[in-house]
Amino acid sequence: MGRYIALRILQAIPVVLGTTLLIYFLVFAMPGDPIAAMFGDKQPPAGVVQQIRDNYHLNDPFIVQYFYFLKGVFTLDLGNAFNGRPIAELIGAALPVTAVLAGLAFVFEILIGVTCGIVAGIKRRSIFDNTVLIISLVLISIPTFVMGYVLQFVLGVQLKILPTTVGSNVDLLHMLMPALVLAGVSIAYIFRLTRGEMAQTLLADHVRTARAKGLTAKQVTLRHVFRNSLMPLVTYVGTDLAALMGGALVTETVFNIHGIGYLMYTNIHKGDGTVVVSVVAILVLAYVVSNIIVDCLYALLDPRIRVGKKVSSG
Repeated sequence: MGRYIALRILQAIPVVLGTTLLIYFLVFAMPGDPIAAMFGDKQPPAGVVQQIRDNYHLNDPFIVQYFYFLKGVFTLDLGNAFNGRPIAELIGAALPVTAVLAGLAFVFEILIGVTCGIVAGIKRRSIFDNTVLIISLVLISIPTFVMGYVLQFVLGVQLKILPTTVGSNVDLLHMLMPALVLAGVSIAYIFRLTRGEMAQTLLADHVRTARAKGLTAKQVTLRHVFRNSLMPLVTYVGTDLAALMGGALVTETVFNIHGIGYLMYTNIHKGDGTVVVSVVAILVLAYVVSNIIVDCLYALLDPRIRVGKKVSSG
């Protein structure tokens, strides 16, 4: 297992390098001057502009700037953003906020999506099944920002149940609404995936055999149906936590949450490529780690899988 994990980490290195290189190039190729965006309508002295360009290596070619970024990564010194604050400090302040938001959304996915999927899979074509299927289709069809504005108006303005914005109030009450919005589409997909796998597994031969042996419906569901339905669910859920952090950009903008997505959004407009690429590198690492965890869980869920070992043919 240790050898397999080490191999996956080595395979992840070119993925991280290629992704950050591409993002850095896209930010570098954006039209506009980041220095002009920094000062707005003001006209700074030419000497000040030149000093800023020299400090941030803005006069160097793209590839040279990227190598400066890699040097900062390997020396654990990402430098300063255009506002003068250390990039590590900006990420350190924003990352826990997004982690709380993504973690709460992840809990909603598991509790609502998996639970409803199990019940609907067992009771197919029931009123509950048809109702949740329609709701899941609606959740998939509505864009995230539209759902956010609708819930803000209904739950925040009309019913006054939940706060409409977060700002600096990173607590459970303020995070409930954005977490529901962020988890909405994933809840729908997890429900449909769980429902389909449960319904298909219920028709399998080993399930009929278990029933013929006299096992109760609860024993059949837990031991033979649910466990065998977990493989595709683990694949989706395992990688979705990292996707939630990356997909929080729209949600954080709608609800004024100063997390990773908001940090990346504001610095894209500023043209601060180092900050943007640093955030992207963290998100890519989150994807890599979640994929490795998913692959390791396969061996626990299915004894037939032996990760990193070859089956002998003799």
